[in-house]
Amino acid sequence: MNTLKGNTTVQDLLFTTTKGEFLIQQIDFAASGDQNYRKIDLTSDVLDIHLKGNIDLNTVVPYFRSLAMRYAPAINIETTPYNPQNFNLEVKVKSFKPISALLDPNLKLDDGAQLNAQFSSEDYTAQFEAYSPSITYKGIKISNLTINENADQRAFSLNINADRINFSDSTYINHIAISNVLANDSLVFNIELSDKKATNYLNLNGDIYFAYHQPANIHLRPSEIIINRENWNINDDARLRVSKGKIYIENLLVSHDRQKIRFDGILSNDDDRLQVKFNDFSLASLGGVTRPLGIDLQGDMNGELNITSVFRKPLASANIHTSPILYNDIPVGKLDLRADFEPVAGSVLIDLQLLDEQRRGILVNGNYNLYDENEPLNLKGTLKETDLTIFQPFLSNLVSDLRGKGNANVDIKGTFKNPKITGIGRFTGAEFTVNYLNTHYFVDNQTALVENNANHPPKPSIARHKRQ
Repeated sequence: MNTLKGNTTVQDLLFTTTKGEFLIQQIDFAASGDQNYRKIDLTSDVLDIHLKGNIDLNTVVPYFRSLAMRYAPAINIETTPYNPQNFNLEVKVKSFKPISALLDPNLKLDDGAQLNAQFSSEDYTAQFEAYSPSITYKGIKISNLTINENADQRAFSLNINADRINFSDSTYINHIAISNVLANDSLVFNIELSDKKATNYLNLNGDIYFAYHQPANIHLRPSEIIINRENWNINDDARLRVSKGKIYIENLLVSHDRQKIRFDGILSNDDDRLQVKFNDFSLASLGGVTRPLGIDLQGDMNGELNITSVFRKPLASANIHTSPILYNDIPVGKLDLRADFEPVAGSVLIDLQLLDEQRRGILVNGNYNLYDENEPLNLKGTLKETDLTIFQPFLSNLVSDLRGKGNANVDIKGTFKNPKITGIGRFTGAEFTVNYLNTHYFVDNQTALVENNANHPPKPSIARHKRQ
């Protein structure tokens, strides 16, 4: 590439991947100059790239490694000599789908993503700004993402900002701001999530100190954590360190009054485990997640959650117990949940009970097969005189004013996202309004059969009236 010169045009480039067939109508490539001053231009209906300046493509990677070593030599990254690198780079994405198909089909960027960068090994400076209107990866969507980097003779800084991260339609974080400054073997960081006046807010401060041939120690500084409009504290005697791509956590305690959450373990790509222990944790603190779903919880939770392989493919096992729960002001009983991961079989054994003192409620047991991508669920569910109102938040697009009691036995297959439910149930004193018909139904002592999510009721007498 250092000596490549000339022009070329490619038209109607067609290629096929597992994600489909893609057509790039035209690609124009031009390269001129030499190592002292190169000019490379690539334009197409997919992306444009413009590079110009003094660049040696053979040693550009050693140049970037040297940047890290300048500000944190204790990291001890192996470096090799590099030739002068003084160049500007511009990248503009016009259509990311063909690129995603070649890189990672789970990654999506909106049209208009761009990168502008300037590098100078002579002045020991490097700056770049990257922007994307939207980026989505495996269901997580980030809106208006901006990444700014600046390096000079004193320090290396990296700032990341976004308007919102969506984990689902109803679960999101507004205002994300992450800043990092690396200098003299120390990384000072600040993470701010949400607006300061919001119900939930995080402003986390700390630094990471690097030492030769030793783990990097993390120190948390005075920070602000607000959950459900309550101020939480972080202990100052926790031990946190980074070594060989793993984060080690020991005795990290987040607390508010009698509520405590303790973290111990390792975050990594390997089969390491992070343990999370809950002590008198108020379910009302989950309001930021549950209330957008139309669910208000009251009660206390105790137990532990274990997460394996946090950075690669997280797997969770749990042993959770609660006090009597109020679900939208309705008493629904105590929750007992056991989920045990069996690494040899590659499955999670699930045993869930949500029962009141009369043993009325919901029971679910079975397993989740991690090796079965199409139908990992193999569960059996039982309803015992269950108050149907608890299902209202999940059916709000279809029905409203749901009331009554239900008894049922069902098999649940498929996936969590697309479950396949088969079983039979009987409803007593049930009523609901079908939204699109604006019609209210009464169902009493009637049986319904569901097969693979399809309802096959007998021919009962169902009272109904249309609302005025």
